[in-house]
Amino acid sequence: MTAQTLLSVVVDVRETVPRVRVSPHDLEAVCARAEEVLSAYEFARCTRMVQAPARMLRTAAHVLKRDALAAALGLPPRDVPLVEPSDRPALAAPHAALRVSLSHTHGAVAIAFALTPVGVDIETLGRSNDTAAIARRYFAPGEVDAMRDDPEGVRFARLWTAKEALKKAADINLFEALARPMPHDMRETFEAHGAQFDVMRPADGYVCAVARMTAR
Repeated sequence: MTAQTLLSVVVDVRETVPRVRVSPHDLEAVCARAEEVLSAYEFARCTRMVQAPARMLRTAAHVLKRDALAAALGLPPRDVPLVEPSDRPALAAPHAALRVSLSHTHGAVAIAFALTPVGVDIETLGRSNDTAAIARRYFAPGEVDAMRDDPEGVRFARLWTAKEALKKAADINLFEALARPMPHDMRETFEAHGAQFDVMRPADGYVCAVARMTAR
């Protein structure tokens, strides 16, 4: 049986210029480390998922989250102090100043950390057959117009991931984030809504965005 590859995208935005590390992993090998790396709380939340593919992806995401934070903090993965219970990753004292965000999609996981509130989102290109309909429902009119020449859905994915990242960083609901317009000439790095954005193509078939708050 061919090993299933999982891509990890780790974005360190503690400084002005993000440091991005993209690495391939054997999905089963990552999941095999779960019991030794995850806390009892994390392990229970991951293993309660019924569908095996979703369970493995979630488990691997949390293992890789601990690996990334361990490397940043100089700790063994199991010793990374996390707030529990919590719906989103948050470090406990003495490392609570480091903010964390986690996202996963089919075949990929993204982890971002910063010294200000941060959000990350990663999406697979081509997941929706009707991005125009989704855009008309949730995006600003100008953004919908700009998507008319977007056959591969790249602009849609850039907008969606940026808005999802903003939702997490600004701690607002998804509908509010989706309604906030992004600059028409969205570059790889830009500022909007009190946040600094970095939108990237970490590998073929994926778009990833990170938002870190610069104003409250």
